[in-house]
Amino acid sequence: MLSFFRRNLFINLIFLLLFVVVLQVYFLFKWSSPEVVFSIGLDITQGLGVLSNNFVQSFLTIALILVQAVLVSRFVIDHRMSRALSYIPGAIFILFTCFALEDSNFDVILFANLFFILSIGNLYNIYKKYRPVTHIFNAGLFLSIAALIYFPYIIFFFVLIMGLLSLRNTNAVEMAQLIIGFLAGFFLCGVVLYATGHFDQLMTMVKSESGLPDFDFSNSISYLKVIISIIIILVLVMYQTVVKKKKNFDAIRKIDLNYWILFFALISLVFLPQPDNKHLILLSLPVGILGGLVFERKEGVLAKEFVFVLMLVLYCAFVFDVIQI
Repeated sequence: MLSFFRRNLFINLIFLLLFVVVLQVYFLFKWSSPEVVFSIGLDITQGLGVLSNNFVQSFLTIALILVQAVLVSRFVIDHRMSRALSYIPGAIFILFTCFALEDSNFDVILFANLFFILSIGNLYNIYKKYRPVTHIFNAGLFLSIAALIYFPYIIFFFVLIMGLLSLRNTNAVEMAQLIIGFLAGFFLCGVVLYATGHFDQLMTMVKSESGLPDFDFSNSISYLKVIISIIIILVLVMYQTVVKKKKNFDAIRKIDLNYWILFFALISLVFLPQPDNKHLILLSLPVGILGGLVFERKEGVLAKEFVFVLMLVLYCAFVFDVIQI
């Protein structure tokens, strides 16, 4: 099945679209009426009532996942993280994102994840660039927008700092540009909230979205997705040397950055008061890139096809309540 995504052609992009549609089409008939509220307290259905429509939400989900999957694949291709030019990283991203989002046809975390991916994309672009002020500023700004939509993304500010130090011989000016970009989003949001008399929502977001988790181990099956995700992470860590083999310095640094994203995404679980499976979407970017690098390799093609199909079967088992959590 991976053969549908092994090339960098327009037809493979069509297959990518069909893949996400197939994985999400069931939710057109199983509407879960999700909340469309950002961490900042903004309910976007109040201004855009059409977003409360089931079909509109499903279309948005498909569009957002597809756009992000294409961006993930382009990152791998454009930054030469792999010799293979394919959409396999995008396919892995789609499967994992749908797996984490499963049981809901839409969630605002998809908007946050898009801005996070744009943030990392800008960070990738600073390598060997002369005064990349725009990219550095945008990396911070996009991450702040992601955090305003879904607050746990704020932890990836440490990734931006590490990426800046890793990809450049950075100086105080460039570090200041990153910090200013990051604070700009919060500042502008604070100004709007203050002007509308809702400034307290900013502090409410910080208090409500951070704290020690309240794990309920009486229903251990509810953590099955987390366990599966941890297994995936361990496998990716085992392949760390393999995915960096015969890569140039630029690509290795960017691959390493994805491992740091995995690490901080796991750390964020410790500061989440109410753990939710959708939080696993924070892992989707590195899982897509690193998983794609693993599955693109020609060694053990049949085994990788089997694993990919197995993950599809597992996803379907969750969707059709064969496995209930």
